[in-house]
Parts: sequence; structure tokens; C-alpha cells
Amino acid sequence: MQKHTTLKLFLFLIITYFINGTSYSQNYPRTLYAINGSAQTLSKMDLNSKEITQNILTLGEVPNRIITHNNMLYVVNSKPDNIMVIDPVNDTITKTTIPLTEGSNPWAMAFVSDTKAYVTNFNSDSVSVIDFESGNVIKSVKVGKAPEGIIVNGTRAYIANTGYDGWGNPYVQSTVTIMDITADTVIASVNVPTNAQDLAFAPDGKLHVVCTGDYTNELGKVAVIDIDSETPTVVDTIFIGGSPGDIEISSNGFGFCSAWGDGTNGYIYKYDANADTVINNSENPILVGPNVSGLYFDSEDNSLWIPYMTAWGGDGFAQKFSVDADSVVWTSDVLGNGTSAITIVESFLVSVETKSTTPESFYLAQNYPNPFNPTTTIKYSIQNSGFVSLKVYNILGKEITTLVNRNQAAGNYEINFDASNLTSGVYIYQLNSGNKVQIKKMIFLK
Repeated sequence: MQKHTTLKLFLFLIITYFINGTSYSQNYPRTLYAINGSAQTLSKMDLNSKEITQNILTLGEVPNRIITHNNMLYVVNSKPDNIMVIDPVNDTITKTTIPLTEGSNPWAMAFVSDTKAYVTNFNSDSVSVIDFESGNVIKSVKVGKAPEGIIVNGTRAYIANTGYDGWGNPYVQSTVTIMDITADTVIASVNVPTNAQDLAFAPDGKLHVVCTGDYTNELGKVAVIDIDSETPTVVDTIFIGGSPGDIEISSNGFGFCSAWGDGTNGYIYKYDANADTVINNSENPILVGPNVSGLYFDSEDNSLWIPYMTAWGGDGFAQKFSVDADSVVWTSDVLGNGTSAITIVESFLVSVETKSTTPESFYLAQNYPNPFNPTTTIKYSIQNSGFVSLKVYNILGKEITTLVNRNQAAGNYEINFDASNLTSGVYIYQLNSGNKVQIKKMIFLK
């Protein structure tokens, strides 16, 4: 009896395949994305094959920063003032582009929750609080003078305020603003050396702030802040010289600051973030490609990615600097004109349709197999194209992972869920699309 039932099921599945088509999952490759400032475009490079695709999208007139969150890309445009949301699977700008106050000069961005982000506004001395579920700016918070860099740690956001007070005017006091991200309020301010531009955390938990100086009399420093003290304060100042503008700290505790350079070479200053001792300062900098504007630390292989240009607005490249080898180990081909900022989208599982018909309803199927160990398949149908999220929660309502978080066309999809790193128990998975929600339970048994 069991044999006949299995055969009938097999024949049914085969017939269904040829009538309705099917879908399968594949890995999206680990990919580097680069902003090309003078071209006002986005380029990408597959980090496995090193294949480059130039100018895949047109960005704003002045694109400034790019970050990745939940397998999506976010570009901060200083002009026009907005945040572009990009789906890397299709290389398309989604409809959830967020307009910001005209003339505010948005600079940098950091997510403070799954759907909420802070954006620093250089000209308006403020931080915009963005709710990506509604696509609105829900609050504007005054911080220090001319904020740029921002970093989030736990329930706190830290904003570097440069103190820039207009061309030709002396800098006012530069500060680091500390915000409570649960209430979206300022809770403290710490004075730091002139022109604080970027921030990074060291392995010991202290916050390091690169302060560029005034480009003439005051040279570059790194202020070290103990954020765990009752009153956060600067506990050390590292003198590195030059005019550094960006900072990254490797997982083994080395700090790296980038500087534009002399036109022939860009400069990297290196120090020991555990001992706060300088290794390479402005007198003996590490020489890299010219006209360096930023750094990106890649924890996968303990390396720095360094975007640079042959000339202002000229051909842009990315160099890979090995922290272990203490040298540049690889340089890309041309990414575009005026490459100024980069990020990396990690490899992730994406559903691909081989053939699809528009479903008649919004539907979330029961996972199969269920119970499962350790993988299971979740199928769902989207009646109308739009933003889709599929998340997994434990029985207490704590989010475990996000399986889907992007725009999708109407169609039938399936995705695999791997629970290898979880404990046995009941889990909830929830599908959201538009104003529609469906929830199912699944059981993981080891």
C-alpha cells in the first residue's frame, strides 16, 4: 500500500512540475559594491571570480556612503538628499527611496534595529530617524556641529561631530554625541580633538575616534573613549599626524587610518589599538594607491579594502591590504570614475524561479519536512509584486533569522532553512507582504 501511495505522489509531483514550473535556491556570490563619485554610478565585483560590472546603476548627483543590511544595499546621497534602497539580486533601485530634508547634506548611516536607521546630516547638525517599514523619517534629533561618522554598539549610537563652522571659519568644539537608540534621544556628549570624522570599536570595547585636525596647524589624532565608565570620557589620545579621515580596527587589534596622500600615493597610518602605540604615522606611512577616501574592514580574511583614484574623479580601483602580511596583496581592475566608498554583500541564499505563473492568492505553506533535522523547505506565494519579508522566531517571540527581506515579483517561491546552530523546539515563521501576514509553526528535532 505504501509503495502505491509513494508512486502516485511521485507522478503527481512530476505532472505538477511540467504544468506549473518550479523554483530552486542558489547562493548569491560574495560581492563588493563601489560608489563612483564623479560618474555618479554604482559598480560591483564578484569576489570569487573578480569579474567587474561597471556602472550598473545611476545614483544621486553626490553619492556619499554605501552600507549593506539584511542582504540589501543602502546608498546615502548628499545631493539630492535621500537614501536609495537597492536590491542586489536584480541590481534595481526599489520604490522605498527615502527623501530627506533638502539641503541637510546627509552623510552617513547606521541601522539601529532591523527596520530603523539613523542618518547624520552635516548641514543641519542633526540625525534623521528613519522607519523603513513605513518609509518615513519619524524624528529629527539635534546633535553636535556638522556630524559625519556614526557607529552603533548595543543600545547606543555614537556620532562624530566635526565642529566645521563654514569655509574660512575656525572649527568649533568637536564632540561625540551618544544616543539611546531605544528612545531616540541624546544622553551624553564627549569633547574630542578637532574635526572628528569617523569611529571604530577596539577589541577591548573602547571607542576610537579619528580626528583629522584643521588641515594646517592641528594634525591628526585618535581619541580613545571609555564608554563603560559612569561618565564617558577620553582616556587616551594617539598622535598620528597628517590629515586622516577614516578609521577601521582589525579583529586582532590594529587600528588603520586613511589619508588622501600627496597625489602619487595615498597614506595609511597604523597603530596598536590594544596598547595605543603608533606603528606607522605621518613620518613613515604605509603607501597605497593615491587619493584614498575610505576604508572597509573585511573580517572574513582579516583584510582592508581601500578605494582609490588615479586622480580626482579619475579611474577608480580597490586594493586589498592583508593585515597579517602587512601589505597590499591585490589590486582590482578599473571599477569606475571617482571610486570613493565600498561595501561587501555577503553570500546568501536566493530563490530563483525556473518557470512561474502568477498565483491567485497570498499563501504561506507548511514547511516540509516537519518535524525536521536540521534543514527544511518553506514555500510561499506572492499575489502582487512588492516588498517581502520572511522571518523565523523562537517560541518566545525573539527573532532568530531573516530568510527574505527584499522586493519580489508576484510568483511562487521556496527557500531552505538550516537550523544546525539552534536547539530543538518549536519555531515560528512569518511571511509579510504589503499589508498581508501569515504565520506557521515548525518543529526542529535533533
